[in-house]
Amino acid sequence: MERECDVMIRSFLGLCGPNPMGSPAHYFQLKVPYINFVIEPVEVISSDGKSNIYPDLSVYNMEVSLSYINGLIGVSLEVEEVTKYLNRMQLHAKQCASHNKQCNIVVSVPSSRSDVLHPCDVMEDVAIAYGFNAIKDKVVVDNKGSKRLAASLTLLPLNELSDLIRKEVALIGFTEVLTFILCSKKENFAMLNRKDDKSKAVIIGNRLQTLSGSFIVMILAVRTSLMPGILKIVAHNKDHPKPIKIFEVGDIAVLDEQRDVGAKNLRQLAALYCGANAGFEIIHGLVDRVMEKNGVPFVSPGDKSGYYIERSDEPEFLAGRQSRIIYKGKHIGTFGIVHPEVTLSFGTMGRKFWELLYGGNHFIRPMSTAFYLNSMFYHSSKEALNFQWYQNEFPKVKELTHSLANVDAVNGRLVDINSNSTVFDDDIEREMCTFKSLVREFVGSPLVQHRMKHFLASFLTNVKDESFTPFGTATERKPMVVDSLTKVSNFLSVSAQQRKLVRFRVCPQVTQHRIWTGALKEVLNGFAVDLDCLASRGLDNDALLGGQIVHSCLRFLTEIGVFSEPESSSWMKLSPSKTVDSSDSRRWEDVLVMLNDLTKCCRNERRLKMNVAKAEIMKEGLLHIRDVLVDSNVGYKEAQHQESLVKKKLSKMLGHSSCCLFTLLLYYLYGRVADIEVDMCGGVYANGSDGKFCLFMGRILTSDSEKMVGRGVKQLDRALGIFKFVWEMAEMKGHLDLQGHMWCVGADNRMLSAHTWLSPSFNSKHQTSSPLVPSAFSRQGGQERTKFAKPVVTIDFDGSLHPKHFWGEHPS
Repeated sequence: MERECDVMIRSFLGLCGPNPMGSPAHYFQLKVPYINFVIEPVEVISSDGKSNIYPDLSVYNMEVSLSYINGLIGVSLEVEEVTKYLNRMQLHAKQCASHNKQCNIVVSVPSSRSDVLHPCDVMEDVAIAYGFNAIKDKVVVDNKGSKRLAASLTLLPLNELSDLIRKEVALIGFTEVLTFILCSKKENFAMLNRKDDKSKAVIIGNRLQTLSGSFIVMILAVRTSLMPGILKIVAHNKDHPKPIKIFEVGDIAVLDEQRDVGAKNLRQLAALYCGANAGFEIIHGLVDRVMEKNGVPFVSPGDKSGYYIERSDEPEFLAGRQSRIIYKGKHIGTFGIVHPEVTLSFGTMGRKFWELLYGGNHFIRPMSTAFYLNSMFYHSSKEALNFQWYQNEFPKVKELTHSLANVDAVNGRLVDINSNSTVFDDDIEREMCTFKSLVREFVGSPLVQHRMKHFLASFLTNVKDESFTPFGTATERKPMVVDSLTKVSNFLSVSAQQRKLVRFRVCPQVTQHRIWTGALKEVLNGFAVDLDCLASRGLDNDALLGGQIVHSCLRFLTEIGVFSEPESSSWMKLSPSKTVDSSDSRRWEDVLVMLNDLTKCCRNERRLKMNVAKAEIMKEGLLHIRDVLVDSNVGYKEAQHQESLVKKKLSKMLGHSSCCLFTLLLYYLYGRVADIEVDMCGGVYANGSDGKFCLFMGRILTSDSEKMVGRGVKQLDRALGIFKFVWEMAEMKGHLDLQGHMWCVGADNRMLSAHTWLSPSFNSKHQTSSPLVPSAFSRQGGQERTKFAKPVVTIDFDGSLHPKHFWGEHPS
């Protein structure tokens, strides 16, 4: 059907009375005289074979009782008055035959009034036309003959209680949020670790789609809990200063067969605290305050005169860290620490979020009850094993590859690459050590060595030793932790005089006050995250005390950090009028004392051994500056003097072999303090006779996914970058090329693949065009050109070797 648009506008505005500028038809006809619209009918065939034509422009009739309208509004209107009000609201109405001495009204609902679905909608239109201000409080008689107080403009008891709770929770310091009542089934159940038993959720018929990040989310259900919405609020506000304290008072919907619409609304309160610690006691205090404000006393378990709490086992909370609220024998609520899997599902535990708090995040897997065993190492200094051994052990490599596909070992920690969270699991740690030990042995096999030699012969020209192959000896396949400049210098054969030159150039840069405090904060942040996460599994009292010490240290560093910020206006601060007594001023010795106590408290906790070791390293620097004053109440010049003393003492006292100096260098270069670990240390080899050298290092991957390869490239980039940095600072003769090897086992077709990428300089960025085609950078004739290399060595355990080699220009 086709109609003029202005005709539709005239018919609508004609209801509103004359227009001061003329008739509605003439006025709007000047605006849109030529616009047409077309409504085309569409046949929709349902799954049951039923056919319908849409849009359905037919008018349907709804029968509404007069007593229903009067009873809900609280008025006594005659049927003529009601029909008049409905006609005013563009709903044609007339009186129908009475049934059972009831007066009913038939309302014709046009297709344009899609909001009229229930008799209560008709009642609402009557109330609007009658006027809310005209409704008075009075006693009315309903259709059952009982007397009651009619509705009025005063708040309903439920809304009055809701406002009381909102006000009280806001006074405690929480911010109210409003979230959507519709959500996806995944958010409602799977992401909360819940199972859909089909007994609660209201599934909507007209499914909606919305864009969340880079994903399309199907809106299928009405929420049965306020948790999904409030967790999504936190996920979208990760950059907000901590702690985050939010709450919501809103409705949920659950199925109810006794209702005429098949469902009912329930009013709920949800509150969330997100900060440096779990905040269980904060939420517990909030529960007590809300109950106290409503006059509900706390009673002993079993007493029905008030409320009490008992153990709960809800899947969305951590086991043993949750409680049920029981009021008069009924379960009315639950509070606890949100389960890590739930926070990961909603993205509230992402890497960036936790870096704002401490610098990392953790996901704890259940520990095995068996005692700790040392891992079995297969690589040795003996000759290559026979071919039968490789054939027998390869199924074990495949099995470990499958089980460790999403786990990476970085700097002594197991990391889940999907959530970027640390995994605490002794069994996985042993499996990872066994897997890497087996792969090192396979890398040393004759077949892989033969293929590597063939590849390098085509890439490296004028090699002095034609029999050279990287990782050919067991020494070159050993893992290495880069934790000091001395270890790097020994590896590169840097002379004593050159080591002095390196230290002379490095110290003035890495001992700046902001670098020192930043590195110390990074160490303490990592310590705090591990303590908070391990506390849920159970720590002794000494380790729990260590958490308080860490927060005291962080607070100390935060208070003195204003002068270290380059953009701060501290230079405008004048010196105090009164002389500050130096005996009352704080010193760096205070931090040293706290670190001593911290290491004593946590020394016996094996899971914190890396944190304790790094704290011991930072104590070396604190020993040298323990007498330096730290006072944020002094003027700009005095503060600059304090910072210069820190730099001067650290530069003078930290030697070339100092692990503290190396930690400051890592923070200066990469913003991290964790020591760098490589799976195969490799070596330095001469590349021709023109003073060129090549540094080889290797990384073992558990899968060839894009995330895993990217992490491997970054790890090798940092490791090779440190060696390149020392090479250039020491002014070593010759040019050092960097070559990193990433090894992964192809589980599908039983192959061992070697993916090689190269970089000539410390500042190069290694980017991959695909997970299996890393880019290679080479410098020839003073010009830089880009190539791509994909050397693949396929070991077929039937006894044949299939070398494949691809080399060409990098695709644009």
